Amino acid sequence: MTDEINQVNSHAQQGASMKSYSQMDIQEKIAYDCGGTKLIDDVNTPMRRHFRCWLDGSYNGRKHYLRNCEYLWENRNNQRRLRVFIIQEFSQYIAREYDCSVGHAQKAMVACIAPTRLERLNGLLIDDALDLIADRIQEEEE
Repeated sequence: MTDEINQVNSHAQQGASMKSYSQMDIQEKIAYDCGGTKLIDDVNTPMRRHFRCWLDGSYNGRKHYLRNCEYLWENRNNQRRLRVFIIQEFSQYIAREYDCSVGHAQKAMVACIAPTRLERLNGLLIDDALDLIADRIQEEEE
């Protein structure tokens, strides 16, 4: 697995080191910003922080926040649905940030993050999303 990570990191760094950021295409920018282990190793990386803002409605307004909270509450115990939700939301967030289609954003993420790391990231992003309803979950448990 370490070789797989190093290969992805090396590829992302090689493409990034040849061009300045402003000269990179969208896929190269996504690889530079998201590739390797950045999103997994650091909960406070700008990409993760901004995604939490996406979920809390800072990008799309209160209705988006309320819709996210309701979906998370209804599906809090369904890992499959949470995974689908987080992939859709993160892809939409990446597409907005890089001004590309959702499909292009998904393909770029899959290309720059090793599959096992991508699944780990999905789990971490689910945890980030569930923080939106953490108080409600805690109340239910009491």
